[in-house]
Amino acid sequence: MDHTPSPPPVEVLAMAADLARAAARARALLEAGTPVTFVVGCRRCGMRAVETLAGLRLAARRLDVTFEVRVEDEGFRALLELAGLTDLLDD
Repeated sequence: MDHTPSPPPVEVLAMAADLARAAARARALLEAGTPVTFVVGCRRCGMRAVETLAGLRLAARRLDVTFEVRVEDEGFRALLELAGLTDLLDD
């Protein structure tokens, strides 16, 4: 049995202006087997970010790689709660 510890997660910061670029970087890391903590910095990311997070969560599950989200804005946290994605939060 392999007991090699997994590498620490890489933080990917997502702001409204670069959400697509941050999502692409997170997906590339996940596909390389690297755990990711996706940091959402503002509520302006809105529903587009919620959809992005749902897609990244699916990719992480498919690839069996750790994927967590840290939210630095309570307004965005409320959007995640409404979307039923609070299981992603790294509290």
